[in-house]
Amino acid sequence: MIKRIVGVVTIMNDWAVQSVGYETYRPLGRPEIIAQNLDRWQLEEILICDISRSRNGLGPNIRLLETIANKRISTPLTYIGGIRNESDAIKVIKSGADRIGIESLIDTNPDAVNKISSAIGAQALVIAQSVINNGNGLKKFNFIERTTSKFNIDKLLNTMSYASELLLIDVNNEGKKNSFNKKILKPFQESDIQIICFGGISASAQISDLLNNKNVSAVGIGNFLNHAELANWNLVKNSKHKSTRQLSYGKLTQGAKEWF
Repeated sequence: MIKRIVGVVTIMNDWAVQSVGYETYRPLGRPEIIAQNLDRWQLEEILICDISRSRNGLGPNIRLLETIANKRISTPLTYIGGIRNESDAIKVIKSGADRIGIESLIDTNPDAVNKISSAIGAQALVIAQSVINNGNGLKKFNFIERTTSKFNIDKLLNTMSYASELLLIDVNNEGKKNSFNKKILKPFQESDIQIICFGGISASAQISDLLNNKNVSAVGIGNFLNHAELANWNLVKNSKHKSTRQLSYGKLTQGAKEWF
């Protein structure tokens, strides 16, 4: 399995923001400029997550994607936010994204997940799940309604047949230093699901430890790449598993376009 570091840019109302637990938001600046910075750092992937689209009943932010694409970013780009059906998914890909991610859709319209996967290919689809573990097992977090529910692992495993990776978001620790809760990985140990860990990842040793997990294909880093640029470039540089990058279009990776 090819291990990757993913730069995550959280968007709210067209601005990049620093998020803490999806409750507190501080402005960071223009998303396209932050994406350019991450591209210069030679990350393996950039994830654009627009949390205001589904929350406000809007479709994907095509204008934002086109603005970022016009910067001619070479790093593979994944987009999450407001995707409702296969038509939205295709528009997002045509607007410059290499892959898309969906979350609430697997509950509100599971049939659409199958159609999206058929339209763009499973390798280009990421399933996102926001979760909480307070010591009583894994709970699913609905960030729109701010509620929790039972985490149905069997349902998720069935849904993952339509996608290439699972983006597992540690809600409690999102935005906090060196705090990702490895216990949320436990339910997946017996599966072959490839997981992108996100939430509270900020230290080189922590990154290496997570990437040594057999299910973890990537770690996502958000806030800690976007405020203290020089220091955090050293974080990325010192966490690299490989010193060179080559480009694959799916022959050796499960992504539509990925560096390795």
